[in-house]
Amino acid sequence: MDATIESDRRAAWLHERRAGIGGSDAAAACGIDPYRDRLTLWAEKVGLAEPQDLTGNEAVEAGIALERAIGEWYGRRFGRAITLGEPFRILRSERWPWMTCTLDATEVVDGETRVVQIKNTSHPADAWEEAVPVQYEVQLAHEMLVAGVTRGTLVALHRGQQLRAYERTLLPRLADMIVEREQEFWQLVQSETPPDAGPRSADTVKAMFPRSTIGDLVALPPHADDLDAELEQIREQMSMLEDRKSAIESQLKLWIGDHEGGVTAQGVRFSWKGSEVTYKPQDARTVYQRRFLRSKAK
Repeated sequence: MDATIESDRRAAWLHERRAGIGGSDAAAACGIDPYRDRLTLWAEKVGLAEPQDLTGNEAVEAGIALERAIGEWYGRRFGRAITLGEPFRILRSERWPWMTCTLDATEVVDGETRVVQIKNTSHPADAWEEAVPVQYEVQLAHEMLVAGVTRGTLVALHRGQQLRAYERTLLPRLADMIVEREQEFWQLVQSETPPDAGPRSADTVKAMFPRSTIGDLVALPPHADDLDAELEQIREQMSMLEDRKSAIESQLKLWIGDHEGGVTAQGVRFSWKGSEVTYKPQDARTVYQRRFLRSKAK
């Protein structure tokens, strides 16, 4: 395909994505994404901040490059009739028009169509045995709602060699939560009312207000005094905890002395990892560095 046409299609796709909540937005809109909070997503949707530029991010590029290969391998390995999605095709829910998605693939199992979400992850397969990351669960459920199906499969290639499939049925309680939280979020977007800041909002707020343009003091809401008191309390606690952390580490190091490390009665290991650093051109000047490490009990 001509590179210019491909670029134009991608630009149109990115523009359309702003007009709704996509699958990769779902967890953030619901307030449960560990990497992006609601204020960040809101600022992107209303045009006050640009989405993070992932150009050159090798993990993202690897996921895009390997997506079709992973999907095809999954189809062969699990004997599934899989249809890979079109890269820049956006589906929009008729029932909930703010809900959109671009499907990685679909499959037909016993005459039933299912959504397929494909991930390339650096996490080992056993890390997902007890629980799949919540943002992926929400993304898959969101895409099932948009596609109007009740079954879906999360296909993951772990560390380049462990292919796993996680089959899911859309749970009514999860579906209701997603619709309710996304609808509330989209109303904030339409009314241009920002949600509360979250733990990952610092860069977003800086992007929204890079400099002061009004030379006076704004009256903060009454709740600001409560937040100020809480902030001071947190600062005091952090200082006390940092002091205690330093004291504990120093005591452990004192017990270990010049040994390589130590082990607790419950099997927790503390060890020194040393290295020599020679400063050039002063070849005779060598410094020995030691790093203190903790290993979980086996």
